[in-house]
Amino acid sequence: GNGYKSQLLTRCDLFNVEKVSVTDSYTTNADENSFVSVLVTDGKGMIDEIEINKGDSLFIPANYGEFTVTGKTELIITRV
Repeated sequence: GNGYKSQLLTRCDLFNVEKVSVTDSYTTNADENSFVSVLVTDGKGMIDEIEINKGDSLFIPANYGEFTVTGKTELIITRV
């Protein structure tokens, strides 16, 4: 497989929310259009060099660029 599964939970004019189940690695981007809010709902892993565990919440600023999640973890990812 590709190392993750993604499911869109909701989308509206203001934001969209997706659930991402990472089994190996998942790479995405925080571009100039939006910050990325990451809520870790299960498991543990890394976002780039940052350790993440269930219950953690991370704010990836707009224009951060590409980042990679590794490990076995479930995330709720919100963008505006």
